[in-house]
Amino acid sequence: MGYLQEMRHFSREENLADSRRLRDLFDLIHRGNKVFISQVEGPALAGGCGLATLCDFCYATPEATFGYTESKIGFVPALVAVYLQYRIAGHHMRELLLTGKVIAADEAHSMGLVNTVVADDQIQHAVTAFAEQLCETTSGVSVAYIKQLLRKTPGMHMDDALEYAASLNAEARGSGDCVKGIDSFLNKEKIKW
Repeated sequence: MGYLQEMRHFSREENLADSRRLRDLFDLIHRGNKVFISQVEGPALAGGCGLATLCDFCYATPEATFGYTESKIGFVPALVAVYLQYRIAGHHMRELLLTGKVIAADEAHSMGLVNTVVADDQIQHAVTAFAEQLCETTSGVSVAYIKQLLRKTPGMHMDDALEYAASLNAEARGSGDCVKGIDSFLNKEKIKW
């Protein structure tokens, strides 16, 4: 609350600097080579909803709510709107951003904002188990390459996207993780990441 009160008196330059810091935080999450998982157990509104949006996976309890409520106080969810296009698009995105509507976890799940809705008493276990499974069954190098591919190819012309994908594939094949994975497969050994 105190920060919002301060922000009312910021100059345009101070507001721009503040927005750029938020952009840098959002971009750090979006461009990160690791998997980010959000665990939402209550209201995720405005900036909180933005953070949940940026994560690769979002787990929520049935009581969780989501909303880009900035328009209700004369603000604009400008930064998160850029990233929201990677999760949902079309009429759902327009409705949420323009109205500031708050939606329940099940509706957020049906739109693609939430990956999994889990009971309150199970969410911590579900998120931990999912994270452990990812760590044990997926290559960190592969995850980094896949996240890079998912960031770069949307909006590319098909030929350019395919050329980029072929180049990335060739680069990944030269990684130590790929060699380890192929050796494990050929030796019929369970791979341990």
